[in-house]
Amino acid sequence: MNDTIFFDFYGTLAGFQKSRYELQVNACADFNICVSEKGIEEGYILADLFLSTENSKKPISARTDEEKDRFFSEYEQLILSSNGVEVSLDIAGQIFERVRIEPQDATLYNDVIPTLIKLQSLDFKLGIITNLEVDLLPTIQKMNIDKYLTTIVTSREAGVMKPNPRIFSLALERMETKASNSYYVGDNPESDIQGALNVGMSPVLIDRYNYHMDFVLAPRISDLTSLLSLVIR
Repeated sequence: MNDTIFFDFYGTLAGFQKSRYELQVNACADFNICVSEKGIEEGYILADLFLSTENSKKPISARTDEEKDRFFSEYEQLILSSNGVEVSLDIAGQIFERVRIEPQDATLYNDVIPTLIKLQSLDFKLGIITNLEVDLLPTIQKMNIDKYLTTIVTSREAGVMKPNPRIFSLALERMETKASNSYYVGDNPESDIQGALNVGMSPVLIDRYNYHMDFVLAPRISDLTSLLSLVIR
């Protein structure tokens, strides 16, 4: 019987005040590049798949500064490609840097706290597995959701990024549970869903913006409240 639920963080529990489209529009405007919302969202799907694939080869965090610069330039090129925009690695890198340094705060989705309260009342153990390379606890405490969580595992602690099995295994070990007893909820089909499947967890794709309408590898939900009907038997 599943008694544990792990969550991804960004895109699953929290988002940003400005959308990815807004950030890209602002950055691209400096280079007289026009983009569409549909094109940006389609581009991010390609870019995030590239991110997951590259992370499985060698964590981005473990690469040299030069390798990181090239990766994020290529990442930005993929984002723009769905708008029919082709730019050099240098320009792509400059655009990505403008997006990266844009000040913004993380904010919880409205369905998160009610769902966590309900799951905790049903005696589910709850945790987070994230590819963030910073200490997430201060953010979690500021959002006032630390009281619902038993463990938080970041890629910095694990030394690898999802979909590498080691980060999932570390979280299971800390939670003192088995993969067969655990759900994993995330928004990335490769790093979250395939990663969880590879270690024997039961994954759920949260697709808040309907980017993956044809996804069939695991249950798909569009909001966190819908998770309750999947895990409550």
